Amino acid sequence: ILFKDNTVRNAAYSAGFGIATGSDDNLYLTGNEVYENPFAGFKLGTWGTKDSQEVPHTGQITISGEASYTFAGTAYTDGSPNKFYSNGRGGIVTGEVSTFSIIKNEIYDNGWGGIHTGWLEPLSSFTWPGGSTPAQMYIRTNKIYGKGTGTATAGGGIDVMYAYGAIENNLVYENNYAGMRVGDGVLSGMTIRHNTVADNGGGATPAASRVG
Repeated sequence: ILFKDNTVRNAAYSAGFGIATGSDDNLYLTGNEVYENPFAGFKLGTWGTKDSQEVPHTGQITISGEASYTFAGTAYTDGSPNKFYSNGRGGIVTGEVSTFSIIKNEIYDNGWGGIHTGWLEPLSSFTWPGGSTPAQMYIRTNKIYGKGTGTATAGGGIDVMYAYGAIENNLVYENNYAGMRVGDGVLSGMTIRHNTVADNGGGATPAASRVG
C-alpha cells in the first residue's frame, strides 16, 4: 500500500488517529501532512496494552521523506517528507511488533511527543506475542521538536521500548519531556549515534535512560 501526498486531519472521534493500520500489508508513507487528530497522527496496534496483539504485524512499514524509493518492486523519484504535527498525543505511535523505518520526516508540536514505540508495561510482566522477536526500528534523519509534554511513562521526542535497530542522525530539540528516552526491553542490538539532542526537558522514570 502506497499512501502518498494526502492531508489527514480532525479524525472524527475522541480517540481518533489520522492513519491507522493493523493489517500485515507492507505500507509506505511519503509526502503526507497529518495533523490535529485527537490521539495520534499514525498508529499501529493498540498503544498501551499487549492483550489484543497475539499475532505480530509482519509487513514492512516505511514512513519516509526520501526523494527516491522502491515500493513493490517499482522505483519512484517523487518522495517528500511526511509532516505529523499538532496531534493530541503522539506523532507516530506503535504498540505492536513490526519492522519500522522512519526516515526524513518532520514531527512537531504533538501533545505527548514525537515517536513512541512499544507497550507501556514493565519488562517483568512482558511476553512477546506469538513468540515473536522485538520490533525492529530504524529512526533516521528526522526533525522532532516542540511542545510535547509527555508523562512519566511515555512521551518526549523519541521514546523507544521493546525494540532493536538504530536511531541515527536525528535532530531532536525543544521538547518539554526528554529528547530521547530508552525504556524497558530495548536490546543490546540497538545503535544510537550521531543525533543532535538539545534544549529538551526531563522527567524520565528511574527505569529508563534518557538524553536531554
